Amino acid sequence: MDTRHVAWNVAHGLTWAAARTPGKIAVREGSRAFTYRELNARVNRLAHALVGLGLRAGDRFLLLVSDRVEHLETLFACAKVGVVAAPVDHRWRPEELRHAIALYEPRAVLFEEATRAMVPATLAGPRVCLETEYETLLATAGATEALQPVAAEAPFVIGSTSGTSGLPKGIVLSHRSMLWRMPIYAFDFGFGPDDVWLSNTPMAQGGGRAFAMATWIRGGTVLIDPDFDPERTLATIAREQVTTCFMVPTMFGRILAASGLAAADTSSLRCVISTGAPLSPTMRVEILDRFTPNLYQFYSSTESGGIAVLPPWMQRDKGDSVGVGVFGKEMRVAEDGEVLSRGPAVMTEYFRNPEATAAAFDGDWFRTGDTGRPDQDGFLYIVGRKKEMIITGGLNVYPAEVERVLHLHPAVQEAAVVGGPDAEWGEIVKAFVQLRAGHAATEADIVEHCRAHMASYKKPKVVEFLPELPRTSNGKIAKNLLRERGRP
Repeated sequence: MDTRHVAWNVAHGLTWAAARTPGKIAVREGSRAFTYRELNARVNRLAHALVGLGLRAGDRFLLLVSDRVEHLETLFACAKVGVVAAPVDHRWRPEELRHAIALYEPRAVLFEEATRAMVPATLAGPRVCLETEYETLLATAGATEALQPVAAEAPFVIGSTSGTSGLPKGIVLSHRSMLWRMPIYAFDFGFGPDDVWLSNTPMAQGGGRAFAMATWIRGGTVLIDPDFDPERTLATIAREQVTTCFMVPTMFGRILAASGLAAADTSSLRCVISTGAPLSPTMRVEILDRFTPNLYQFYSSTESGGIAVLPPWMQRDKGDSVGVGVFGKEMRVAEDGEVLSRGPAVMTEYFRNPEATAAAFDGDWFRTGDTGRPDQDGFLYIVGRKKEMIITGGLNVYPAEVERVLHLHPAVQEAAVVGGPDAEWGEIVKAFVQLRAGHAATEADIVEHCRAHMASYKKPKVVEFLPELPRTSNGKIAKNLLRERGRP
């Protein structure tokens, strides 16, 4: 067998870790725990079982399962034999799932009883129910090492965009692009064998998948705790001496509002990553003062991987920025202000969507869709999203700029800004605000606050108060839903 390309296989990292620390606990989920030896054997068994089901290198395997150890096992098992994993969010609506199946044309599917009804009867190929068939597959397959050579550019996984506008696109990540993300975690965040990673974000999304995989590849321990609860998270951090985790701003907000935060022991945390959406200045300071001083702001996307990072020791002086470029990647700001990124960690393409792929690249530079500006020290400041830019009376307004000012108001918990149609101005700035518990504010209060902090044309003309802002499955504010509010 030609083994020249074994090391390009993403799953080589798991085999590598299992050979070095076979008796170490690799993962814990509730009452279940597996050592690296046990975990690697389970992954090997599943890999052989997939081949036994008729799957071959390049076939796509749809994962419709929640956040549990089997999700991660399946990613590595697929990788070992060159099958392409296609995880989709188990909370998707039927229309989204039908779209993904039609696009990916999976050879087989793994689902849970809770998601059985979502799998179309027309889907050809093996249909594996996790609760009733998964362990049987493992028990009837061999545990010999299943790792196969792959070409560096062979697809490893098809991720999905969050679907904030239109139907999700498939993001193809090769074995090379996924492996090149590992140095970012090792060099910029210091991931290593002593780390205990708390996994409490969706594994079907980029960060929830990649950080847990990186922990295994680096020989650390993954704790799986689905269905984020702030009080339970604080208790888990203290009990398990968690060292690393990531959260989106919504999760941080709930941690900061938790009654048990003041008494919680978070001293074990050495690296807490904020990504997925910008942190407000107020929340960032609260995290540093009340939760952990070891905050990393991580600017990234599923398509590009990491782009910039701001480490803890720069939070006080450069906290409004997203930091400097990550290890192994190049970053620049184009003439029109768009942030571009390139390097071997960038996605290969949008699956079967050459038009979207072409639009996403400027040569070999990936277009992030974000606009930004660098300062004299090379730190990047995000101004907004190009496609979200509001043009009101011929003037450009970036929602992120207005949102930052809104978050400075003491009564504002969260805020989102979109453009609304207007016969006179073309578009107007419309703000959606969630107030802090026990605080009050009127539309006039919010508008006047914005007028005091920015050019008058940028202030919201309409402010709508909501008990909670709508979100996508990965925690981002669903601005497409906000844009539809009030439209005929």
